[in-house]
Amino acid sequence: MARNRLETLLQRSNQSSNIAAEMIHRCNVTNRLTLALALAAALVALGHAPLLGAQLDVGPFATPLPEGQGFVWDDPREIHWVVARFKGPPPPPERLRVEYWGSRWPQQHLPKDREPGGGDVGWMELGNWYNGGWRVADTTAEVEGNTVTFSFRPVNAKEFPGVTNYPARFRHTLKLRLASDRPLADLEQVQALTDSRLADGAFRFAGRKPFTELPRLEVFNGRLGSVERTGPSELRIKLQFAVNSDPNTFDRTLVTFHQGKDTFTAKFDDLLDGPLLLPMYGAVVLPESDARDYATVTAEALARGRKTLYDQVAELPEQSWRDAWDGMPPKKSRICFILGLDGGRQRFRLNSDGSVYFRWNDEYMEHAPGQETPRLAL
Repeated sequence: MARNRLETLLQRSNQSSNIAAEMIHRCNVTNRLTLALALAAALVALGHAPLLGAQLDVGPFATPLPEGQGFVWDDPREIHWVVARFKGPPPPPERLRVEYWGSRWPQQHLPKDREPGGGDVGWMELGNWYNGGWRVADTTAEVEGNTVTFSFRPVNAKEFPGVTNYPARFRHTLKLRLASDRPLADLEQVQALTDSRLADGAFRFAGRKPFTELPRLEVFNGRLGSVERTGPSELRIKLQFAVNSDPNTFDRTLVTFHQGKDTFTAKFDDLLDGPLLLPMYGAVVLPESDARDYATVTAEALARGRKTLYDQVAELPEQSWRDAWDGMPPKKSRICFILGLDGGRQRFRLNSDGSVYFRWNDEYMEHAPGQETPRLAL
C-alpha cells in the first residue's frame, strides 16, 4: 500500500511537502524503514530535499588521485556541487577550476526517470578511466568564509552546445579534481556532492550462533551510526543511508559485514522487500521492525519451500553450447566475430555456427603487400 501511495505522490510533484508527508502518514505502514524511504523519496521528488539532511559526499568512497585534490570512482558518479575548504582565506574563484574526466558523456547518458532496457544501452559507455580527457567544467562559484562552493551551469550552455534537450546541471564522471595555475598549499578538503541525500535509518542483524566477537561493519555510500547488541547473536544498527529517486544512480547504500573469515555485503534498499537470509554465512539481515531471530526466519523459509539462489543454480542442468545458442534471441542476420593478434594484419572469422574461417582478409594483404604476404599460401 505504501508503494502505491508513493507512486501517486511522485506523480503529483507540484504538491507541498506537508501534503506528501500526510499522505504517507496515512498509509498502513508498520515498517519504519519503508516509511523512511517513502518519505525521503517523496520529498526529494517534490523538491523539498533540504528537509531530509545532508547531501551525500561521495569523495570518501573514491580513490584519491595520485596528484591529490581529486578523486577516482569505481563507478561513474553524478556530481552536482564541489566544495573546496581552505585553511585560510581562499584564492579568488577565477584562479580555481573544476575539471572532470570525460569520454562519451553527455552525448551518451542514462535517463533519470526509468531503468533502460538492454536494447537502450547495449552499446552505451558510462565512462572510461583511460580513454578520454580532462575537461574544464562550466561553473559558478560562491565564497563563504574559507569555503568555495562550485555549481555547474547546464552542460549544453557552453561545453557542448550541440547536445540539445539535455541541460544537465551536473557532471557524470569517473574522475574529478580541483585545479589551479598556482599551488593550492592551503587546501584542506574537497567534497564532491551528488543529488542523493542522507536519511536516518536502522536495521537488525541476527546470527546463527552467539557472537564470539562482534562483526565489523563498513558502510559504503552512507554513514555508520551506533551498533547496539540486543541479544547473544543479535544487533541493532543505526546508519544514514542514501536516498535518490533516480533508478540509475550509483549512490545506493551498501553495508559490508566482516565476521571472522566471512565477508558479505547487503544493499540497504533491499530490506524494503523483507529480510535477507544468508544461510552459508549463518546470518540474516532484517528491517528494524522485524523482531524474528535467525532460526525463525530460516524455519519459515524452509516451510514455504524457499531455496537459496546458490541451491537454485546448482539444480540447473549443466550449460551446453546448443542450449546457449537456442536461448539467444534470433538475430536479424548472421553475425561473425573477428579474431586476430594485436599488431598483426591477418584476421580470422569465427562464424555463428562455431566454425572458423581462415585467411579471411587475404585480398587486403595482397592489395597492400607486406613482409608476410608471400607466406600467405603456407
